Amino acid sequence: MSNSTSNTHLDSVRIQSGEKKLLNHFTQLINSNPDKAISYINAEKLTFTTLFILRKKLKSTDILQKLSHRNQIALEITEEILDNEGKITNLQHSIPKLIHLLKSTLTWILETGANDDGLNDDFDKLLDIVAIFLIKVFNELDLLPLISNMIFERYKTGRLIHDLLWAFYESKDPDCLLLIGKRLRSDDMKEIELACDILWFIPGIDFKYKNDKDYLYYNFINWFEENKLYLCFTGESLHQTSNPIPYKISLESKYLCEFISPNSKKIHSTLNSNISTKTKAFNNLDTNSKVLLAKFSHRMRKKNIHWWKDWINKPIDEQLRIARIRKGGIQ
Repeated sequence: MSNSTSNTHLDSVRIQSGEKKLLNHFTQLINSNPDKAISYINAEKLTFTTLFILRKKLKSTDILQKLSHRNQIALEITEEILDNEGKITNLQHSIPKLIHLLKSTLTWILETGANDDGLNDDFDKLLDIVAIFLIKVFNELDLLPLISNMIFERYKTGRLIHDLLWAFYESKDPDCLLLIGKRLRSDDMKEIELACDILWFIPGIDFKYKNDKDYLYYNFINWFEENKLYLCFTGESLHQTSNPIPYKISLESKYLCEFISPNSKKIHSTLNSNISTKTKAFNNLDTNSKVLLAKFSHRMRKKNIHWWKDWINKPIDEQLRIARIRKGGIQ
């Protein structure tokens, strides 16, 4: 919350006096003035955190029927996640006509609950699964900065980030790496440490350079700007390995200087019909030769597209010969 004046009545009680006082206060309201209690719980600007804490007080049929659609769906989502092994796909199919409300409710849960991440294990589990659902099902990429902030805040307090980082990667959007890369210039050493751990697969990104933040960021941004059009999503996460590589460079795409779809790995080629011959010859090369040609091709095209068009149409052996001789001239 930015300031107390913007809080709802129930949020103010929770923030100023704690969970126990909130529960006691709401119980007294339900008994003495149920209409006012319902009005308070249905306040448009209420945070999900407060609803979550009061959820057991809202289980009577009379109260549930008077809750807003948003609150009813939020409570159903909470029950699905905490009582049914984190599955909310059934909920999605049970209210197809209200799918837009499901999306907005999930967003409300994450956006208003994020400030209280760490409240308890159940609350954190709920936020994790809601984040995964919003990214994987609804492709809500606008929430990536919020999820990124949650990841770094959790890391700084020594809590697990596996599920949130997995949700973050499941955006399958290479631009998400920019949100991690900017932390390399942070004033907080823990943020630099985590950013280096996540981006370890990028040359020059190592926590041993922590005292030279510009060097770290320079290496990251140069690598990203050169390779962002050629990055393929691998699906690797901390659930599989301690050092996941979420994106790998498609050397074939970089060699052809053609955009690749990060998820489908399909190259969007505009070259002439002999592309299959070129790619076959390229893919038969050893890894070092592929790396050399891919880097050379990308940098040459950026420097002189006419020169590049002449070079790319030469036989692969001639391309290699030129690249080995002239690579120093296009660094």
